[in-house]
Amino acid sequence: MTYSYDPVHKTIKRSESGKGEEILADNIESLQFRYYTSPTDETGTDAPANPGAIERIRVTVTARTGVADPEFGGGDGFRRRQITSYIKVRNPLTP
Repeated sequence: MTYSYDPVHKTIKRSESGKGEEILADNIESLQFRYYTSPTDETGTDAPANPGAIERIRVTVTARTGVADPEFGGGDGFRRRQITSYIKVRNPLTP
């Protein structure tokens, strides 16, 4: 199973062998990952030198409404929500 982000169509998709792609979420403006390689690591990295050393991952998703709200006072009229979660790696890669 593979998950992917399509920035052109602003969707998160899942694909499984022989089953094709399935859209899991739309109106996703941003999907970001930050990798942490030690319990005391507070800054993380976008691309760890050793993927086997990853201990936790920060995932941040920014989504917006599908239709602009003309009565909403923010810039372009779209409402946005950002969610951040930390995931502890249970089965780290072995180098």
